[in-house]
Amino acid sequence: MTASLNVAFGKDTEIMGHPSVGGGGVSRVLLVEDHASFRQAMSLVFGDAPDFGPVSEAGTIAEARRAKASGFDLAVVDLGLPDGDATALIQSFKEISPPPTVLVLTASLDRERHALAIEAGADGILHKAAEIDDILASARRLLAGENILSAEETVEMLRLATRKRSRDGEARLAARSLTRREREVLQALAEGLSKKEIAKKLNIAVETEHTHMTNIFDKLGVHSRLEAFLFAVRQGRGGDQRAASRKRAEGGLTADYGRVEPSIVRASENTSPERPRPPTGVSLRGGSTS
Repeated sequence: MTASLNVAFGKDTEIMGHPSVGGGGVSRVLLVEDHASFRQAMSLVFGDAPDFGPVSEAGTIAEARRAKASGFDLAVVDLGLPDGDATALIQSFKEISPPPTVLVLTASLDRERHALAIEAGADGILHKAAEIDDILASARRLLAGENILSAEETVEMLRLATRKRSRDGEARLAARSLTRREREVLQALAEGLSKKEIAKKLNIAVETEHTHMTNIFDKLGVHSRLEAFLFAVRQGRGGDQRAASRKRAEGGLTADYGRVEPSIVRASENTSPERPRPPTGVSLRGGSTS
């Protein structure tokens, strides 16, 4: 039986859906996924397969780190977890001797996040819209030492990760050039406050807030409050960045910001400046488009 493997970026790969492609042994599995219903469903899928088991579950990075002691051969990891991004977790898994196979299973379309996961040591990435048979088959292929990404795709991902880290470094340097008061203004902006609200919170005149904002524009190389807002959110400023983004998305950036579509604001949670595009061969309704 031949199936089409939906890799998160790149070409479709033909795989043989043979139940023991991983080498005939039983592989221990760790599922790291914060959505309990999806995690439990995947646990049943792997648990019912004769070449996988036992299956352990973790809903957070902290739980996954504790599960390291029990040992596993395959980690199926979501990138977005409640207590942080899973990239560092993947790297820590690869420091285990012998290192487990890591398959990232994510709904994220952010190619830079994918790239950082590959750089951290992930062996492959699949979109959550992939068929169950494809997920199992790709896990077996990875355990057998095969690749589900071509060499060209892997090199592209590593180059993308390098560019991402370079931009992040430049952004950190720019942020460090801000004065204490400018950092306070930028943080207030990231919290979703308007010009007048920032001035009131910091007990300064609106004209003074405007002066600080102009200086922030010059130092960060941005040209609007929206760009400064996106920069601040990406740098992790403000009390609750997702809440701030939702606040802007629900009400739009009105008053001194002007109306902005919610999709643009939601992009602030995406580290890629590009508009995310669906993975090749994957239907977001589930299944393959090929």
